[in-house]
Amino acid sequence: MHAVRFTTSIGEDQTIRPPQGVRLAPGQAEVIVLQPDEAAKYAATPSLPLPERLAKAAKELGINDLPKDLAENHDHYIHGTSKHIDQP
Repeated sequence: MHAVRFTTSIGEDQTIRPPQGVRLAPGQAEVIVLQPDEAAKYAATPSLPLPERLAKAAKELGINDLPKDLAENHDHYIHGTSKHIDQP
């Protein structure tokens, strides 16, 4: 099976139309429809850089008590490994 992924709008007539430039072979196709949910709204703002999207999501979700060294020691916080030697 050949997979083609694209984003489009579904019309009032329930017709799914591929965007311009997407070429699909005529015939039957399996369609999986993923419609936006609460989590997707953070991924759906590609105009913002990823760190800003993550900061926005954390703020909106009320996450404000993350350790300052989370990026450097994420394995410690996720898996319990030792922190880097040069970190407190």
